[in-house]
Amino acid sequence: MDLTWYRIERGHLLVGRRHEFLWRSQGRFADVRGEGVGAVVLSRTRVAFSFFAGKTQTLYVAPLARAERPIARGETPLGWTQNGSLLTLSIRGGVIRMRAASGLLERTLAHGIYNFAFDHAAGTIVYVAHGTLARFDGRRVRMLARLAELRLGERPTLTPFGGTVVVSDRHRLAVLRVDGALLSSTLLPRPRGRADWAPGALAADRNGNVAFTATEGNTAYGSRGSETVYLLTAGARAARAIYRERVDFAVCERAATLAWHGDWVLYSAGEGYAAAIDTRGPAGRST
Repeated sequence: MDLTWYRIERGHLLVGRRHEFLWRSQGRFADVRGEGVGAVVLSRTRVAFSFFAGKTQTLYVAPLARAERPIARGETPLGWTQNGSLLTLSIRGGVIRMRAASGLLERTLAHGIYNFAFDHAAGTIVYVAHGTLARFDGRRVRMLARLAELRLGERPTLTPFGGTVVVSDRHRLAVLRVDGALLSSTLLPRPRGRADWAPGALAADRNGNVAFTATEGNTAYGSRGSETVYLLTAGARAARAIYRERVDFAVCERAATLAWHGDWVLYSAGEGYAAAIDTRGPAGRST
């Protein structure tokens, strides 16, 4: 999400961001069956990555101008906080830990993690553990909400958008501020086809207005149906449809994307459909 890239070249791991090469491993890491890179995260001064040898991964940390050091086994890097600490995840037990820039363990944040989302731009993480939604900003953990109070199941999807967090399951979507205050919520359309899903694409503007998509009639076998763009405005308790497109659904791996541009929502689908939707007015206007 922050345009970090990596590749193995002559056994060495190369890491960069955008068009810039930033770091080369001193050690060699084979790119063969049963071995490979798990994840790579960059800060302004350091790189952290995990490498699998068989079923076990090893966590490495390095300053950008120096060689890598193995730090721990069984951990994968999630991202760097604003104060330069590294957050990692252990799949066994679902444990999120915070490590110093050197790799030294500083604290354990939570056990039993079900789901999480790391915001690389803000250096923060939101996560679900034991039915509770929490956020860590690099300094302290803030409990945002109990999922039961939001009328959400214990296995929601999390999507951070800077000042807001969108939490959803198969039936309901809620938008929270980063302090845990409920901003808006809505029931989601019921799926009719086996591959129907809501919310599909998601986008939020700086005011907390959220647009999302939902399909109807997608069987994943080349069916014909529709995709609707919904708008959930800040403070609302129900979303409204602002655009609907008739779609010849792709057989597999189809997707839609949304983006805000002022008062307009830009919609596109993998099958080649696109529209610019004016969110002002009761029904929306598109081009």
